[in-house]
Amino acid sequence: GEEFEAALMVDDDLEIPCEDLRRAASAWRRNPDAMVGFYPRLLSPRNNAGSAPPEPGRGDGGAGGGALEYLGPKQVAKRREFNFVLTKAALLHKRYLAAYSSPQTHPPEILAHVDAHMNCEDIAMAMLV
Repeated sequence: GEEFEAALMVDDDLEIPCEDLRRAASAWRRNPDAMVGFYPRLLSPRNNAGSAPPEPGRGDGGAGGGALEYLGPKQVAKRREFNFVLTKAALLHKRYLAAYSSPQTHPPEILAHVDAHMNCEDIAMAMLV
């Protein structure tokens, strides 16, 4: 059989239809350095109503730090864009699993935050991938 270098992560409370898994595997094979998932999300600079989006590095949401908003499925569908996927159902190269917990590739402060809050592992993995 064909060797498959992907790891499939699926929360124990989910069922993913086989055809969806086949499509995800096909997408992953085309780009094995990406994480392919079923639950896209968007972190976007916060845009106050009536104001222009902030410039990078200035004010809210810029590279210098500031407010980001986390957009869920409805906003992602409306905007038709996303910049990471939740790890609750995703395919990624198996090398990222080892790299995730390695202090050589992932800052320990990130893992400490994930452990302390039992949350944000999706963002931490997306940063790594």
